[in-house]
Amino acid sequence: MQDTDASTDDWLRLAAQLSPCLIHVHRLADQRVLYANDRLTELLGYTAEEAKLADSRLLLGEVPLAFWAFFTQNAQNGQIENPTVNGNGVSGNFSGISEWQSAVRHKDGSERQLRHRLGVSRRSAHSQPTEIVVVSECVPEPPASESLLPAAEDML
Repeated sequence: MQDTDASTDDWLRLAAQLSPCLIHVHRLADQRVLYANDRLTELLGYTAEEAKLADSRLLLGEVPLAFWAFFTQNAQNGQIENPTVNGNGVSGNFSGISEWQSAVRHKDGSERQLRHRLGVSRRSAHSQPTEIVVVSECVPEPPASESLLPAAEDML
């Protein structure tokens, strides 16, 4: 393969444009959205410009503050794998990519379930994570027949 004049940023932008998933970047210090690809409008009805004016909850749902604190304190030497958010706080391993699911509100007021995967995309000179890149996709709703099954079982 030959070298081209395209920079890494150009390749990444193209990959984000071609992806069927929502790709977004967040600054951890103030939980701001820095970038979102065009899937944002398709999935949630917002433009990238609207997302940049909002905080990260617009795209990630109600992420508990404990998650942000846990992430910024513990992701210094690697990425966090499988954080668990519960009443006692957040826990997880530090060897892979974080993944979780959350309810996110569409611009029309309806709710969507999104599955998110994230990793650290930028660090400070002291190895502190400063930005994360997130890939999100809609979680399909179960077919109507599956949602009726528990009610039918209760009737038996």
